[in-house]
Amino acid sequence: MPTKATSKSVFKNEFFESYMEYWKKYVQFSGRATRMEFWVPVLLNWVIEMVLVLSIVLLPVAYIFSLATVIPGLAVMWRRAHDIGKPGWLPLVVGVIGFILLYGGVFLTMLGGFMLLLGILLSLAGLAGVVLHVVWMASPGVKGSNTHGGARI
Repeated sequence: MPTKATSKSVFKNEFFESYMEYWKKYVQFSGRATRMEFWVPVLLNWVIEMVLVLSIVLLPVAYIFSLATVIPGLAVMWRRAHDIGKPGWLPLVVGVIGFILLYGGVFLTMLGGFMLLLGILLSLAGLAGVVLHVVWMASPGVKGSNTHGGARI
C-alpha cells in the first residue's frame, strides 16, 4: 500500500524542482514564476556563492558561477514580475536604480560635509527602491490567468 508523502519530503521535492526549473528555463522571459520558483534559486545561489567565495581557493569558480547565474536570474525575476501583474522590466529598473543609489549614497557619505547629507538622502532613496523590489518579489501572484499566462499553483 503506497504511503502518503510527508510535508518534509514534499518541501524537499518542491525545493529541488524549483531550482531545477530555474536552470531549465535559463533564458525564458515569457510566462510566470511562483514565489518559490524565484526565491529558492536566489537563496540557494547566494549560499553557493558564499561557500565558494569564503574558500579562497575556489574564488575563480565563484566568478564563473556568478556569471552563469546572471541570465537565469534575470529571466526568473522577469517571470516573477509577470506573475504579480507587472511588466518584467519594472522590478529590474527599480532594483538596479535602488542599488546604484544605495551604494552611491554610501560612497558620498564617506566624503563628509555637504556630501554626507546628499549621501544619506541617496542611500535612503536607494534603500526604498531595494525594499520595493523585495516586496514585489515576495508578493503573491495574481489569482487566475493574466496577460502572461495561466495561474501558477
